[in-house]
Amino acid sequence: SYVKKDQLLMRIDPTDYQFEVQRLSRLQEQEYEALGEVDQEMSNAKRLIEVAQQDVALQQKEVDRQKSLPAGFSSPAEIDQANRGLLASTQQLVSIENQLDLLRKRRLRLEATERLAATQLRAAEVNLQRTEIRAPIDGVIVNEDADLNTFVARGSMLVTIEDTSKVEVSTNLRMDQLHWVLDQKGKQVDSSARGYDLPETPAMIEYQLSGRDGVVYRWQGRLLRYDGIGLDPVTRTVPVRVVVDNPLEYVDESGAVKRVRGATALVRGMYVQVQLLIQPQTRLVVIPARALQPGNRVFQFVPDESVLGGAVRGVSNQDQTDVDAEAKSVREPESSSQGQADVGVDGASDDRGSFDPSRWEPGRVFVRQSVNPVDSLALGDDTLGDSVDSEFAGENRMWVCEVRDESLQGGAYVVVSPLGSVDDEAL
Repeated sequence: SYVKKDQLLMRIDPTDYQFEVQRLSRLQEQEYEALGEVDQEMSNAKRLIEVAQQDVALQQKEVDRQKSLPAGFSSPAEIDQANRGLLASTQQLVSIENQLDLLRKRRLRLEATERLAATQLRAAEVNLQRTEIRAPIDGVIVNEDADLNTFVARGSMLVTIEDTSKVEVSTNLRMDQLHWVLDQKGKQVDSSARGYDLPETPAMIEYQLSGRDGVVYRWQGRLLRYDGIGLDPVTRTVPVRVVVDNPLEYVDESGAVKRVRGATALVRGMYVQVQLLIQPQTRLVVIPARALQPGNRVFQFVPDESVLGGAVRGVSNQDQTDVDAEAKSVREPESSSQGQADVGVDGASDDRGSFDPSRWEPGRVFVRQSVNPVDSLALGDDTLGDSVDSEFAGENRMWVCEVRDESLQGGAYVVVSPLGSVDDEAL
């Protein structure tokens, strides 16, 4: 059953807990009354102290009067009697003051006892409230371990509720995929936790419904952390955790919320695909699939009319550096008559036996080896227009490559091969 937070699930017999609350309530009242008695005794003692102080003052006056009489008017016995009366009054005053001090100590002890009784009463009230078992979270009851009229001890398992407010997706990353997660724009982790923490990365969770081709459910998630330390010993991959904040919110490819019929909740046991939305710092270039040569090499064509001025010669490293610098400032031809299509993948004329120099541009070819394919990309027919009509199938297939050579940038010319390119399955 699906339950809401604070929903009543079951009750425990509250009789014993109600009696305990009543007992502690009476105990607290008893301690309160005892405090009242002590307060009254303290008030009486203070009034007795006032009377004793007045008696001491009178006895002191009698002693002073006996001493002030001329010689012969007061006998030594009478003076001693006056001093004895003063001493008795002083003793009575000291006794009452000591009694008041004891009452103050007794009141402090009773206050501590009353606070203890109040604490015990609050604990008993909490135990009484716990006789009503309520759901602490929104979730689904997946297991029930208590039946009607059975005895349960403190700490016994009653029900198991699985939290549905958030869902964690467990997945694994290859080391090259982990490289892209760590190499993102504007996302840095704490230097003290480097190597043990991941930058928060948005993700898209996709689940394809079995038996219904083309029906895909998507949820927005966040890659937050590693799932432990180290690599999986079997797959040699890095286990990570992706958190979906709202597993009931189904979204489309653009992230807009949609209302559809069917099992749109992300639940335990689903096999899903995780797409990480990365913004890499490394420069990426899209290269035609047929331009990627064995060994991850690319033949780059750099326009250079100087090759027509003399005999064919080798190119030194210095020449290549000069041409590389020139290649960075090369702009695309302004019209198709300059031969961009001829240099590219599909620019041959109708009559392949003829050669029209006006349709071609001279230049040099350099081998770029700092190219690392990351993923494949298929462009639709509407992207390339009529250029996909060629005798070589699959010319709309591209490679997204990581390029570390600054000379190979967007808009550069590359030489394509008529041979078959590397298939996606080989990545």
